[in-house]
Amino acid sequence: MEMRKFIIELHPDGKMTWCEYEDSRDSEISAYNAALRDVINRLTVEHCNYLSMANFADNDEVRYIYLKLAATCKRMSNIVENMAK
Repeated sequence: MEMRKFIIELHPDGKMTWCEYEDSRDSEISAYNAALRDVINRLTVEHCNYLSMANFADNDEVRYIYLKLAATCKRMSNIVENMAK
């Protein structure tokens, strides 16, 4: 379970405010994971595009190329997903 950190400020007039604190190391990791998630999403869209193009291909040779490209996108997506863990 991830521990969340907060900064609590007590003001002279008795008012209390708070905000979530993010360590610089944590923010670098979350930015890295967000970038990897973006890459995974783009590869997933490309994978789906190639699969749909394979369905409408005129001949088997073109269909094979699209399916090969779809498989490559899926493998790359799995590699990037393992990097994010």
